[in-house]
Amino acid sequence: MSNESLPQITRVRVSQKFRLLLEHAAGRDLSIYDLEKFLQAEGFAVFLLLLGLPFTLPIPLPVSTPFGLAIVLISLSLAWDREPWLPRFVRQQPIKFSTLEKILHGIIRVMVFLEKFTRPRMDFMTNRLVLKLVACGIAYGGLMLCLPLPIPGTNSLPALSIIFFSAGLIEKDGLFVLVGSLFTILATVYISFAVVLGKNAVQWLWNALF
Repeated sequence: MSNESLPQITRVRVSQKFRLLLEHAAGRDLSIYDLEKFLQAEGFAVFLLLLGLPFTLPIPLPVSTPFGLAIVLISLSLAWDREPWLPRFVRQQPIKFSTLEKILHGIIRVMVFLEKFTRPRMDFMTNRLVLKLVACGIAYGGLMLCLPLPIPGTNSLPALSIIFFSAGLIEKDGLFVLVGSLFTILATVYISFAVVLGKNAVQWLWNALF
């Protein structure tokens, strides 16, 4: 965990905030705790979006389980109107600056693109019950990320649901929430199919060998 605390900044667009995060990192390795503290002023929806974006790649990443766990704990805390809590081993998960730099540059490009389309719309996003349901949807996406499945696509679909849900929360954009719901359904169907297919393949291989 970095000993030097990151400065708090005023509310800006999310893409700009990620640029400032990269600037303040200044070559240092950061932990999830560092990222959490820096992004807290903007809201934990930004932090959830940050945790989900790396997994949009079609290849499985080795940190999907701790990141998925962090997403689950934070989003469930938000659903119950409590201060998000993370276990120490998750908060202290280090991220090398070289990795962080690549992730943030990718995130900035994605956010600049998304910010062209996001805006407050559909009044139901201001409903407290809907916000709780969205937080639960993000938690469900985090649970899917936690699954140790070495199958392409099993991370990217849940990550996309988390990203659209989180962007919907940040911008109060009901359309993005609806798109997030669609990706949640697609992720559930795809992962269920992958699990069944994998189980049948293992069973066939076992029968063929033994």
